[in-house]
Amino acid sequence: MPSSIESVVHVHHRVGPAGDPGAVPDLLIEVPHAADRRSHYDALFNELEGPFPDQLHEFFHVNTDVGAWALAEAMAEAWLVLRPKSHILLLECQIPRTFVDCNRRTDFDEGENLAEAGLTKAMPPYVTNASDQRRLTDMHAAYVQAADEAYAEVCASGGLALNPHTYGPRSLPIARIDANIVNELRRVHEPEIYAASPLRPHLDVIGRDQSGTSYCPPRMVPAVGQAVRPLGLLLEDSATYRLHPVTQGWRFSTLYPGQVFGFEVRRDLVCAWSPFAEQEIDESRVRALARAIAKGVDAAWSSDKNDSDQRVNR
Repeated sequence: MPSSIESVVHVHHRVGPAGDPGAVPDLLIEVPHAADRRSHYDALFNELEGPFPDQLHEFFHVNTDVGAWALAEAMAEAWLVLRPKSHILLLECQIPRTFVDCNRRTDFDEGENLAEAGLTKAMPPYVTNASDQRRLTDMHAAYVQAADEAYAEVCASGGLALNPHTYGPRSLPIARIDANIVNELRRVHEPEIYAASPLRPHLDVIGRDQSGTSYCPPRMVPAVGQAVRPLGLLLEDSATYRLHPVTQGWRFSTLYPGQVFGFEVRRDLVCAWSPFAEQEIDESRVRALARAIAKGVDAAWSSDKNDSDQRVNR
């Protein structure tokens, strides 16, 4: 079982009122982009040597998965209402993705053009100080080890993993992320450019690879889609991002096919959207959405498990 590491990861356990704290967790909720508060950014920024681009905190506010951790906690609460015997393991990453992205692999071939897939590598090119690079690489490795242990503990025992993210409301025309990223962000947020940028789905599954093969639990997409529809929301399936080998999400999904459900929620649905400043999370909307997602996940996972059990019994 993974343990908490200061400034890297907080490990939480939630046990239902009829659950056994000593039992192997049956649900993992892993949030690699949980460091969404300005305090997370400031704490690490003040410990690194730099230099960094001016006003880099603006990139942090635009690019951080605000509300993903709040959603994870609310889903855990809702899940235990539905399954009071459950034992949930939650991983809360404490490393802002502005400096190193814990949903990326550091061993990936850098020759591929990730921009075409709308993705970035683990460490951005504006991190140029060798000491900072070593420290961030070590922090990244520590988090990934904790995640490896968590997935092995839960999924190798037949459990389910949820991987919630949030994304900005629109797909912005940014060619690359480098030392000029803050100026580039200001450019694409000019009213005419921003308004012309495509609006993203309310929710979008990250479950299919580049060839279209799905690795998420079989019934999860229709069940969660049906559950969020009464909220006036639509769920799409890999419309924005595909599972890509540079991501840890791809690695875990292919290691444990049919047991990992990764998804994006549009950020303006869970917080007061304000791109260049800290965004306040709307707790009531988060709880409503979390209850709906948990209901859909529960229905899908129960059906999938019943099918699996029947195949084994035959």
